Amino acid sequence: MRLSKVFTSLKGFVVAEYCVSINIIPYANIKIVLTADLTTHIARKYLENYNDYGKNIPYYNIKKVILLRDSHSYKFIEEAAKVSTLVINMTKMTIDQVVNRILFQFYLKKNY
Repeated sequence: MRLSKVFTSLKGFVVAEYCVSINIIPYANIKIVLTADLTTHIARKYLENYNDYGKNIPYYNIKKVILLRDSHSYKFIEEAAKVSTLVINMTKMTIDQVVNRILFQFYLKKNY
């Protein structure tokens, strides 16, 4: 969530996530899809809720919400992955590593 807020605050970025509008920019130079396995996604959502909002939401409830949301957005994510410049599996990455990978992609696009 914090990562999406950073990107959406800058012009030219569109983030596809359950809590923001879903858009595709057909002529964007770089299209990025961020993924993670289900266990990692649940753990990160739990920590986000606990650290940011003080909520101790049970694992099962978070899993149910994520699976429902993902089932609704599966087709979009599948289509976005087909036209993306970069698909990043964030399962074993820190936020810093993800940001560095994205910035490196912009560097390559700008300089080559």
